Amino acid sequence: MFGRIKKGEYVVGLRAIGVGEWTFRRGPAIVRGIYKGKMRDSYMVQTRRGKIWLCSEIKKLH
Repeated sequence: MFGRIKKGEYVVGLRAIGVGEWTFRRGPAIVRGIYKGKMRDSYMVQTRRGKIWLCSEIKKLH
C-alpha cells in the first residue's frame, strides 16, 4: 500500500474470498470503490454493488 489511504478516497484492490463469517462465491477479482475503513487485515470498500471486503493489498486510484 503506497501512502496512507483516507476514508472517502477511491481505491483498487483484490476482493477477499472469505473474511471471518463473510464468504463470496466468486473468487478473487479486482474491485474499485470508495474506501470505508479497515477491520483486522481487511478493508471495507463501497462499490456500486454494495460493500465488499478487500484483501490487504489495496492502492489508491490516481
